[in-house]
Amino acid sequence: MKASATQTSAHAGNPAPSSVTPVKTLQYRDVHEQSKGFPGFDQIYDQLSPGQFSGHIFDLQLSRARLMREAGSLPTRQVTRLPEGIYTVIFALNTSPATLRYRGLPVSQNRVLICWPGEEVVFHTAAWDAIAVAIHADAAERSCVADFAAGAPGARYLNTLLTAETAARARSDFLSAIQLLSADSSILNTPPAQAALEEWLDNRISELLLGANPTYIPRRTLKHQRIVERAKDYLTIDPNKYTRVSELTAAVGVSRRALHYAFRHITDMTPARYLKVSRLNGVRRQLRSATQSRLCVGDLAAAWGFWHLGRFAADYEQLFGEFPSQTLQGARVTGRGVTACRPGLRGNDTGDPYKSASTDFISV
Repeated sequence: MKASATQTSAHAGNPAPSSVTPVKTLQYRDVHEQSKGFPGFDQIYDQLSPGQFSGHIFDLQLSRARLMREAGSLPTRQVTRLPEGIYTVIFALNTSPATLRYRGLPVSQNRVLICWPGEEVVFHTAAWDAIAVAIHADAAERSCVADFAAGAPGARYLNTLLTAETAARARSDFLSAIQLLSADSSILNTPPAQAALEEWLDNRISELLLGANPTYIPRRTLKHQRIVERAKDYLTIDPNKYTRVSELTAAVGVSRRALHYAFRHITDMTPARYLKVSRLNGVRRQLRSATQSRLCVGDLAAAWGFWHLGRFAADYEQLFGEFPSQTLQGARVTGRGVTACRPGLRGNDTGDPYKSASTDFISV
């Protein structure tokens, strides 16, 4: 991970305005590390397609509001548990309507999504670039966020902006603010400056939502989402048990065809591909976060249902661009003390496993 300006509040509560610049900008080369980039948001990311990941975040934390921007170069599955007491408003910057999908529906440039305090949201993305504004509940009462959200219990709809002009103006305003603060965060060194920006964010979100209409998510989509989430729950509980589609269909209680349609609709992947990719991501997460003094990669692979170690190593390298031994090498560098214990899991030394890749932010 490569970091630039790193001063920021350490939590997502209600920090008082201070003289410390509350801006953080970071660049990442691993999707699992990027998932930890927003303190206060409990996130798990899975990389869904092969390649070297490259990502960026911008995080501005104020006392009653938070402005965030996140981009990534590869398709991902993102599970986020939102902080309590905070409404989060999300909209995409990418031009493709399939870039960011929530419950199987695109969050396109002309849509804005309101997420409830404490809600768990699941996104499936292509290469993505999105902005989020988190507003504390007390501030939301003064804007129209809470009132607008109250119209649909359970966050089961997307809010469609009335006009492309409204959406374009919102993107331009927020991008201008982010680019200005990225270039010179010292303009927020004083509490009055921070308070003024908070007021601007509250007013801008209120204006944005006043021009939006609710669009309910179809029942068929919700049904498919529930099937996919049930399958994911079984995989999380016992990844070694559910390694075949037939085992998963029996556990979820649906036909093979129903499972296939649900996964294609929600994730744009087949169940078999999704099973393998999810398990490979599980292994990688544990390799990168292991704290034991000694951990056998072969045992860890077996725990996730990979019994052919040579094939596992090849699949792992194809997805992440490095062998498990190289992930372990990175863990040693960061002092995690993880050791490869079985033969057949080491790739040739390929030098720096992080190849150049980038996701350019959209300019105003």
